[in-house]
Amino acid sequence: MARRYLATYSSLIILGLMGVFGLNWLTDPLWYGKGNRLSEKNFPFDERTSKTNLFLRNAQEDYDCVIFGSSRATMLNNSAFKENCFNYAFSGSSIEEYIPYAQFVAERNPNIKKVYLGIDPENFNQKPESKGFEVKKPRHIYLSYLSFDLFLFSIDSLLNPMPGARFYNSQKNFESETVDNWPGYEPVFDVRKSDQTCDRNKVKRYEELRNIFPDAEFVGYSAPVSSWYVVNNLYAYGDVLDCYLEANHQLSQEFTAVYDFTIPSPTTQEPSNGYNHDHYYDHIIYQVSQVIQEAGSASGKTSAFGLKVNDYSLEEYKAAYFKEIRNFLNASDRADLWQGEELNAQANQR
Repeated sequence: MARRYLATYSSLIILGLMGVFGLNWLTDPLWYGKGNRLSEKNFPFDERTSKTNLFLRNAQEDYDCVIFGSSRATMLNNSAFKENCFNYAFSGSSIEEYIPYAQFVAERNPNIKKVYLGIDPENFNQKPESKGFEVKKPRHIYLSYLSFDLFLFSIDSLLNPMPGARFYNSQKNFESETVDNWPGYEPVFDVRKSDQTCDRNKVKRYEELRNIFPDAEFVGYSAPVSSWYVVNNLYAYGDVLDCYLEANHQLSQEFTAVYDFTIPSPTTQEPSNGYNHDHYYDHIIYQVSQVIQEAGSASGKTSAFGLKVNDYSLEEYKAAYFKEIRNFLNASDRADLWQGEELNAQANQR
């Protein structure tokens, strides 16, 4: 009798594990194969592992270009670039984390000729640096896909038609897209007290990454964020915004080019262009990809949508940025939030 129960119990465990593995294999959230076999939509689970998996599987690809950045940079699609790019951006990342991934790429693709690098204002926030970042290399598929956490994610990705606003389309070589009918973004002014301070030394981390590819062209860019986000999260804390602008300008002197799309513009003042306050839809990011390849219109001293920081002195860059903030606040009937001249004066005294 005991043996019968044990055999039954063991069989149920084996069947359960087979079910877990089978569903995870079908949805393939870590991209061991062709991605989700039940749907073309691959919602992010562990982008560090899935993208490393894809990079290793594409070892025969002669990549001459790589993209690093946060979730904002994941929306840059390889097919929009003239070079043969690999997009190694992933959510919740920081400049410190890009470095081991850059070393990982350089060891396997020594002929990288161009690097596109997302420069997020938040990367300059003063906070203890995390140590010990390393590349998340995939385990054997059998170990990975016996995970119950992955099983729950797989179920959610099947039952929930919109578990997230963006997904990777495996039919298009895992390029990013956004879902249809995502709830609209409703912007508000929400200026709160904050103890944010800025660490200007973070520029050295970008320089460290730059040195990993000494012969490559480096193009840095700050992805668009809504003008409300700029006021609520940057402008309200003068030193944070000043520090970010100074860092961007310093990098523009060391990189091939640096573009800033965070500056308030008609594009970033239209809520329907983004699915939240700091992530934009495909058609806007396509424009970004064209501009940073110098195929768009951000070069020259204009802020219609972004600007090329290299074209400005530091004082001109700050003045242009503060001017657009003031114009935005005036147009929004929130001139009471304007304190830019005071901040600008402080900036120019440094």
